[in-house]
Amino acid sequence: MVQDNYFLPDVPRNLASKRPNIPVMYGNCRDEWSYFDLSFLRDGLTKLSDYSKGFFELFFGTMASYLASREFDVVGMLEGVYTPFGTSDNDHLAWFKIQNDIFTSTGFTGFITREIDWHLLNGNKQVYAYEITYESQIGRFYELPGWTL
Repeated sequence: MVQDNYFLPDVPRNLASKRPNIPVMYGNCRDEWSYFDLSFLRDGLTKLSDYSKGFFELFFGTMASYLASREFDVVGMLEGVYTPFGTSDNDHLAWFKIQNDIFTSTGFTGFITREIDWHLLNGNKQVYAYEITYESQIGRFYELPGWTL
C-alpha cells in the first residue's frame, strides 16, 4: 500500500483509530491455505513426498525473505507451535498439514486478528469473528489420501 494523501491519507495502523464504531464481522475458512498446496499437487508442481520439514523451511524462506536474519527464529517458533511432538522430518502428510496450518495462520488468520484488535482497541464492542469449518466437496479438485478439509 502506498499513502497517497488522496485515496489512502495515512497508513492503516494510524487510520484504525479513526474508524467508526459500527458492527463489523471478520472471518476465514479453516485450512484456507490448503487450496494452494492442493493446486500445486494437482498441477504436478509438487508431490506429497516433497512435503517434509526441509521442504517447509525452504518454502517458508522463500515466502518470508523479508524476515532476513530473524527467519530462523520465526521458523523455530512456528515449528514449535504447529508441529506435533514426535513428528518425523519426513512424515509427508503431517508436514502437508503443518504447512497448511502455518500458512493459513500467517497468511489469513493473522491479518484478520490484527484488524479485530484495532477495532477492539478503538472501543468497538460490536466486533464479530467466525471460522468456516464445514467440509464441503465444492471445489475439491485433488484427493489426497488421509487429508480432509
